[in-house]
Amino acid sequence: MTAHEAGLSIGLGWAAAARPGEYGPLAAYAEEIGVDELVVYSDLMFRPPLGPLLEMAAATERMELGLGCLTPFTVHPVEIAGQVAYLDALSGGRAHLGLVRGAWLDKLGLEQRRAITAIRETWEIVSKLLAGDTSGVSGRVFRLEPGLSLEYEPERSRVPLAIGTWSPKLAELAGELADEVEIGGTGNPEMAEVIRNRMAPGAERAGRDVGQIQVSFNPMLVVDEDGPAAEALARRMGAMYVEVVGHLDPTVSLDPDMMNRMRALLAQDDHEAAGRLVPVDLLRRFLVCGTPTQVVDHLLELEAAGVDKVYLGNPFGLEERRGLEVLAERIIPALARARVR
Repeated sequence: MTAHEAGLSIGLGWAAAARPGEYGPLAAYAEEIGVDELVVYSDLMFRPPLGPLLEMAAATERMELGLGCLTPFTVHPVEIAGQVAYLDALSGGRAHLGLVRGAWLDKLGLEQRRAITAIRETWEIVSKLLAGDTSGVSGRVFRLEPGLSLEYEPERSRVPLAIGTWSPKLAELAGELADEVEIGGTGNPEMAEVIRNRMAPGAERAGRDVGQIQVSFNPMLVVDEDGPAAEALARRMGAMYVEVVGHLDPTVSLDPDMMNRMRALLAQDDHEAAGRLVPVDLLRRFLVCGTPTQVVDHLLELEAAGVDKVYLGNPFGLEERRGLEVLAERIIPALARARVR
């Protein structure tokens, strides 16, 4: 059985900006409505993900919890191992770890040399520490002295690994090492085949079946019965995603003039005008928006294309709570009904 044959898994994913104490109730509600997984991302200048995830772990019993997309250029592999081990212990073995190269780190004066090597060595260090392997790591970027070990017993000797990337080389590494590859800011069904093809050489080198590696997308969700209003908000909030990741999608042709005008408007912080430039068909290559029926159709299209998980990102709807209610009342049940037809 391939990873995809289990059907599309629905998760929620976001960068943490809420106040402490607000994450537990949100997670409990998400679990109640049938969400499978929560991921909190380590986006620059947002709250570090571990704190919110610990609140979520204490408030839930079933859902998987993703320590989303840490980069070894800001958090040392030994610290990454400790963070995921603590989340795994508190959640009773429900944690997974996400690793990425990282974005916008030039604003911190950080260089990201040997990124592929750094992520490979990070996973090697994390894996050995969790497994109690004291043989050490002598890498080109990181090292772990032989004999070093954790001073506590981890919940599990291995946690699942997700690698987030648009990069062909990092996707190849994911094919070799990861349980999951995640593409942020896409709702494009065609990218499922692209990313599997990019993973294939690494999977073959490691003697793995690329079909067993989960493919996940992380698109913004804006759903409402008022479809035009949902599209308008999606345009305003999603224009920056088209600008940032649009050139990374090899299946999309972007009008250079439109992109230049969009960049200029975004630089002026005019997201409203920038969003009006984006045709709705192009917008839906990068996020999920519209009426409940349109959203269900889009998600079923992703499932048919071979996507295993979607981590739907906020704002969810015109109002966050109402968007989640629509997800619970209309979208998740409709997906379930479609599978039994």
